[in-house]
Amino acid sequence: MNHSVYLFGSLEAGYTQYPDDFTKDVFQTAAREVSDIQKVTIHRDGSLIYYIYVRPLKTDNESSGQYLGIAISFNGVYYENIKGIFGVFEEALANIVITGKIVEFTETGDIVPCSAKLCNSRTEFERIASVLELYVSRLSPDSFKKLPPVNYSGGTDTAVLQKVSDSVELGNAVRIYNSIVVVKNDNGEDEPLNSYSDKLRKQSGKISELTTEVSTLSSELAKVKRQKKRTTTVSILSVLMVIAVVVFVSVGESLSDQVKSLNYNVSSLEDTVKDKDDIINEQKKTIRSYYTENKTLKESLSTAKAQLSEAKANISSLTASNAYLQQNVTELNTNVSSLTTQNRSLSSQVAGLKEQLSKSQKTQQTNSYGNSSNAVTIYSKMVTVKAGQRIRAQLKEGKITKWEVNKSQSSYVRASGDELIALNPGTVSVWGYIDRTPKLFNIQIVRK
Repeated sequence: MNHSVYLFGSLEAGYTQYPDDFTKDVFQTAAREVSDIQKVTIHRDGSLIYYIYVRPLKTDNESSGQYLGIAISFNGVYYENIKGIFGVFEEALANIVITGKIVEFTETGDIVPCSAKLCNSRTEFERIASVLELYVSRLSPDSFKKLPPVNYSGGTDTAVLQKVSDSVELGNAVRIYNSIVVVKNDNGEDEPLNSYSDKLRKQSGKISELTTEVSTLSSELAKVKRQKKRTTTVSILSVLMVIAVVVFVSVGESLSDQVKSLNYNVSSLEDTVKDKDDIINEQKKTIRSYYTENKTLKESLSTAKAQLSEAKANISSLTASNAYLQQNVTELNTNVSSLTTQNRSLSSQVAGLKEQLSKSQKTQQTNSYGNSSNAVTIYSKMVTVKAGQRIRAQLKEGKITKWEVNKSQSSYVRASGDELIALNPGTVSVWGYIDRTPKLFNIQIVRK
């Protein structure tokens, strides 16, 4: 599928885009009305159609004016299943945030930029482009439709579609309108990124509540300690009063009752302090438990990132291996085609040689057995004769005036002037001379 991928946004250094080309005005126009409503803007420019998704960035649940956008353009076709397009954008954005190279999560679940310009993150863009390539390849091929001709009677306004499943209305809209805004009705409740953000925000809220509770308990503990100090002072005074009672018997039993009452109060306050200490210890244990859980979640997130990176590397390796195998298959097909052509040529040559051999054999047979005479006249350079026959040679070049026979072959033929005499069965090669020019003849001798 012929398509291109873009990243754009307003980050720490203002508006930035990669790759930076003529589409800048299209993306900035789509980003002017950034809101919490999940939507995709579809812009048509002739045979090109752009699907644009913009995500606002917030801090402490307040808009910062910053945003991150993803765009995919198709040439000559449009994808009518908008729900599938939403899924591609949401999964890609979650992948970008979890990776944390361009934007990242804060401890409170907010998404903030961590790169000033997208041109500084070229390697990350290439990774994201490969991720989007994978997501787009999963889209249903049946939902890709050929772009209809533009209806120039009303192609300057913007249409808003409230149903992401209304493919018929979308097909009519891309014919009439330059820009179409498709609104997602569930406001991103099932979006993976919102799920991560909500978990972090709830965890941060729990930590904040526990911190406040610890502060309150610490204040109560200080108050109890002050009361205990005052009680200690009262106890000392009580002892002095007991001594005074001993000294002054007249004061009597009333002071003794007061001492007992004060001692009871001291004991009660000490029990209260102990209870508060137990509560504080329990709260500390709870805080440590939440801290451990938070650490475990971070480790799980890190592991998921590592697994995702490994999966990407495996996909890239498999893609490269597939390309290499396809190249080898292409080369083998080319070699097979070349060998097939050579085989056909060789077959044609073999057929021609067979035909020539057949004609030659017929000629030889005619020359060998066509005459009733004992002498055989050679018209070609290969002949079959019977033992005892005489052999002459008459060629186009002239008459053989001399024969030359090697000693090793003298048992088969014998030269006699301008003739050869075949002696015994066998195959020999002899030289015949026309003047001083030698000619090689192959002679097969058979039995009489």
